[in-house]
Parts: sequence; structure tokens; C-alpha cells
Amino acid sequence: MLIIAVASSTAEGLEGRVADTLARAPYYTIVALDDCRVESVRVVENPASTFSHGVGPIVAKMLLDMNASLLAGPMPGESFSSLLKEHGIRFIAIEPGVRVSEAVSRILSSIGC
Repeated sequence: MLIIAVASSTAEGLEGRVADTLARAPYYTIVALDDCRVESVRVVENPASTFSHGVGPIVAKMLLDMNASLLAGPMPGESFSSLLKEHGIRFIAIEPGVRVSEAVSRILSSIGC
């Protein structure tokens, strides 16, 4: 099973939009895939979205705890990018405002589904 996290501006699941920030996104839409098919979708609130600093490690741990292996959204900062690489979380850039369902379709195409 592949777990994808999409940085989201709202809690609308696949109907939501990609957020304009990555580590400080208000929500993450978590999509579980099995054999390239969506098995489940849930939205989690980002506990660190309003923190002034130290956001990257909190979000990276949250993603690891959810077994996410791929994160999609706007480009990460250098520190957050390093954290993702360090923990084996792949990143795919998706521009802000794209519908989450479209982001998932793009991700599926990029991983050969």
C-alpha cells in the first residue's frame, strides 16, 4: 500500500485544493493506494501550521507516523526538503490551487500507474 499526503488548504478531501505552503499547510489529505487504486481518503489537520518555527520536524514525524511515503504540494524549503529525503519521503511538486483529485491523478501518472 502506498500512502500519499497532499498539502491542502481545506478539509474537503479530494475536492479540496493544494495549499500555497507545504510544511505550514492547514491540512493534509491522506490518500491510501492499493494497486494504483484509491482505497481510502482522510484529512488530517496540521498541528504545526501556526508555529513560528520548528514546523518541518513536526510535519515529517507526523508523515512518518502515518506511513506516508510521498508528499505533494508546493516546493519545500531547503531544510524541510532535507528532512524529507533523510526519512525516505519522496516529494512531488504540485502548484497551489490545483484540485487534490487532479494532484492524485498527476502523482499516479508520475509513478507509472
